[in-house]
Amino acid sequence: MIKLTAKTITCKYCGLHHVSKCGSYNGVPRYLCKSCRRKFKLDNNLFYMRVPAEYVYDSLDMYYQGARINEISTHLTRKYKCAPSKDVIQQWVNKFTDRTIGYFNKYDPPSTGNKWIISEYIRKLAGIHIKTYDIVDTETRYLLATQVSTIRSRNMIKTLMEQAVKKAGKNPKIVLAFINYSYFEKIKKLFKCQARFISLQSQEFEYDIELIEFIIDICEYRYKIIGKNKKMDTVNRFIGGWNSYYNYFHSQPELDNRTPAEVAGIDYQIKNWRDLIVHESN
Repeated sequence: MIKLTAKTITCKYCGLHHVSKCGSYNGVPRYLCKSCRRKFKLDNNLFYMRVPAEYVYDSLDMYYQGARINEISTHLTRKYKCAPSKDVIQQWVNKFTDRTIGYFNKYDPPSTGNKWIISEYIRKLAGIHIKTYDIVDTETRYLLATQVSTIRSRNMIKTLMEQAVKKAGKNPKIVLAFINYSYFEKIKKLFKCQARFISLQSQEFEYDIELIEFIIDICEYRYKIIGKNKKMDTVNRFIGGWNSYYNYFHSQPELDNRTPAEVAGIDYQIKNWRDLIVHESN
């Protein structure tokens, strides 16, 4: 029987053999790769977790594509013969949503366009009208800012614009407003740009109408999750995580199968939930 030593162990991240022992956790040996500087175990489990990492990747993927927690549980049971509780799956989602928001908040897009769309989308959930406001750069499709609210107010729209300006590092030249609210003059004055109303019946802004329809479609995905949450802090956590997913993980055919973040000139290495979870678990 061959006894494994650090010299015979291959790093599961970079595939090299420059590995040394690095303590243990709960009796399980840990190793450090001297080439890529990552720590790892010999199984597929994440550090501090007892399940293979694939369970968590799949759960996050499904959740942010609109699946219910019980649907995720059923999927894991069928695919992996594993039946984690709904509470455990929700804990995975919450944990790595927070990590995702924290990781990608450090990035600002260096190359956005000068024309933005501000849109309002309203759905009635549990008897309450939930309003989602987005600002999207038309050139890169980068989602610059989002707010979810049960009310509509000038201050909220002003705050939304301020967040988008801070993220882009500049004021837009044109704001196309797909929003039923007479705030255009305020936008012009405060942000020194043109502001024009746009509707789905307009033929003047054909490309922008297509983009608005796309925004409405992605809102439908979000409301699958929003509708299951009754607390605004939970909703806002999801929105933050979803924006990161959309900007950094979701490639689009209209962008030559690149993500909005890539088109906006952001250089980042975390390309999917697997990359993020592995990075944050080391």
